[in-house]
Amino acid sequence: QPEESGSSGIYLRLEVLEGSLSSQATTFDLTGELILGRDSACDICFDCPSLSRRHARIFWTGSAVCVEDLGSQNGTFVNNTPVDAPQVLRSGAEIRAGDVAFRLKF
Repeated sequence: QPEESGSSGIYLRLEVLEGSLSSQATTFDLTGELILGRDSACDICFDCPSLSRRHARIFWTGSAVCVEDLGSQNGTFVNNTPVDAPQVLRSGAEIRAGDVAFRLKF
């Protein structure tokens, strides 16, 4: 592999369960953070009015993939549990934000 990221990141695959993804990518090499929201500048962008412009962030700590709500109006949920502090994700967990739901596999 010619990639220079080495072991500093993790490969993620996004599986949309509900909602309309307006960004193109469904696979990511997560080395820092991905911003989820309805703003077109977000890494993971859904066309959904119930999402905040910058709703949540998914980030790599070096040993775990975590999700953190960015003070959104409708909240972020992992397996139906509200995210009120950064939370470690397990592969296949269901993430819900507004009327959008997806899984991340890694």
